[in-house]
Amino acid sequence: MTSNKIISEKKLNNLIVNFREGRKKIILCHGVFDLLHIGHIKYLEKSKSFGDILIVSLTADTYVNKGPDRPIFTSDLRAQALAALEIVNYVLVNNNPTAVDLIKVLKPDIYVKDIEYKHNNDNRFKKEYEAVISSGGVVEFTNEAKFESSNIINKISYEPHVVKYLEKLKNKYTIDGIINYINNTSKYKVLVIGDLIIDEYYFGNHLGKMRRESIAEFMVDYSEKYIGGSGIISNHVSSFVNEVDLLTLIGDREQQKSFINKNLNKNINQILFEKKDSPTSLKKRYVEENVGYRNLFKVSHMNDRELDNKTTQKINSKLKKILPKYDLVIVVDFGHGMINQSFIETLTKYSNYLCVNTQINTENKGYNTIDKYPRVDYGCINKDELCLVNKTKYEKSHIMISNIMNNNTIYKLAVTQGYNGCTTIEKNGEIFETPAFTTDALDSLGAGDAFYGITSPLAKLNIPMDLIGFIGCVVGAINIKYVGNQKIVNKAEVIQYAQSLLK
Repeated sequence: MTSNKIISEKKLNNLIVNFREGRKKIILCHGVFDLLHIGHIKYLEKSKSFGDILIVSLTADTYVNKGPDRPIFTSDLRAQALAALEIVNYVLVNNNPTAVDLIKVLKPDIYVKDIEYKHNNDNRFKKEYEAVISSGGVVEFTNEAKFESSNIINKISYEPHVVKYLEKLKNKYTIDGIINYINNTSKYKVLVIGDLIIDEYYFGNHLGKMRRESIAEFMVDYSEKYIGGSGIISNHVSSFVNEVDLLTLIGDREQQKSFINKNLNKNINQILFEKKDSPTSLKKRYVEENVGYRNLFKVSHMNDRELDNKTTQKINSKLKKILPKYDLVIVVDFGHGMINQSFIETLTKYSNYLCVNTQINTENKGYNTIDKYPRVDYGCINKDELCLVNKTKYEKSHIMISNIMNNNTIYKLAVTQGYNGCTTIEKNGEIFETPAFTTDALDSLGAGDAFYGITSPLAKLNIPMDLIGFIGCVVGAINIKYVGNQKIVNKAEVIQYAQSLLK
C-alpha cells in the first residue's frame, strides 16, 4: 500500500536506526514535486542508484513560494504521487522552509540535488549542504534530462501571450542577473515621505435596506486593521533595503502611535510630525464576505486641509537638512493635505533621486496629478491617473505616455494597468509592455503601492525598464492574493516567484 510509505519524521527516524544496523545506505531527496513528470522520475532513479533506502521529503504547502497559485497540488496529493513510485521507499511532508532540520535529525548518508544547485547562489541549499557535511554525509548531484515543473505549469496555466513574453525574457536575461539586481538595492539609504493611512476592514454581510429607512444595514462578523499609505510602502521597501526612514504626519488626537509602532518593520526609523486639529488618517471599509470580498462602502476620518505655515516651515527646515543624505526619496502623495507646493519645491531641489507616486481618489477629487512635480526621476501611476494628466480617456496608452514624457521632466515612468499588467518607459527610450501574471485577485487594493515601493530602488539602480515591469508585476501578483495591506511583500518570495516564471 502506498499509504504505508507516507510517514512522520519521528516514525522514520525510528526506522533509520534499524536500517543503519543492517548497513543500509540512506538517500534523501527534497523538493516540491508539484507536477510529477519524467524529469523527476529520472532524478529519483539516479538518486536511488547511490544507495539502498530512498526517502523523499516534500516541502509543505505553506512554504512553497513559487507564485500565488502554487502549489497546484496539496502536500497530501503530492505525497501520494511519490509514494506510488516503486523506487521510493518513504515519503514525508517537511513543515519547514528548508530541509536543514530534517537533515540534522535523519543524518542521511547521501543527499541528492540536481546539477543546477552545484554552482548557483541559493542560500537555502548552502545551509542544507553544510548540514549534510556536518552530519557526516555527502552531497551528490544528478545531471539527468531537464524537465522543469514550473516551466510545464507556466505553459499550461498562462495565456499564449504570457508564455511568449516569458520565453522572450528568458532569452534576454538570466535569473541570476535579476537576483543580483534585486540584492544590490539593499545598499541604499531611503526616505519615504507622504500620507500615512490606517486601513480598518469590517467583514460581514449586507442585509439590505432597512424597512422604514433609506439606510443600508450591514452585519459585522469581524474586523482587521492594517497600516497603509506611506506606512505600508515603507514596509515593502524595508524588506529590500537595509536603511529606511519614514517622514509623515500623524494627528494631534487619535494618534494611533502604538499601532503604528507595532505595524512598521523594525528597520524603519520614524520621523513624525503632528497635524493640528486632526486625527491620524483612518479609512474604514465595509466588505461583503459572501460575494468575493466586495467593498460595499467606505468611511474616512481625516483632515485633508492644507498644512498651516508653522508646521510647513518646521518640516521644510528638516527636509533641507536631511534630504541630501538619502540615495533616493520615495514620495507617497495621496492628496490628503501633507505634500504641499512648498514641499514639492524642496523635494525637487534637494533630493538626489526623486520617486513620485500621485494617487487620485474620492478625497482629492482628481486634483492630484504627477505633472505638479517639476522633476521626477521615477514616476509610478495607474491608467486612470495617466488619463487624468492627459485630460482624456479615449487616446491610446502609448500616445498618452509619450505626451506625459515629452511635456514633463519625467525620466522614467511605470503605468500600472491592473489585469493588463503594466507599461514602462525611459525618456527617449523604448516602451515595454509586461503582462499580468495572475488575474485572480482577492483584493487589488495595495498592489500598486507594493509595485511602486519595491521598483523605486530598482529604478535608482538603473536596471532596464522591461525588468522593472517584470519585477513589478511579480510583486503585484503576490500582493493581490491578500486583503488590502495585509501583506508585506518580501525579497525571498519575489525571487522565488521570478525563478518559477523563468524556468
